[in-house]
Amino acid sequence: MKIEFFALKFQLFFIV
Repeated sequence: MKIEFFALKFQLFFIV
């Protein structure tokens, strides 16, 4: 639950 949200935010930041 927490990891999924963190991974999504991290991926978005990394993709930017």
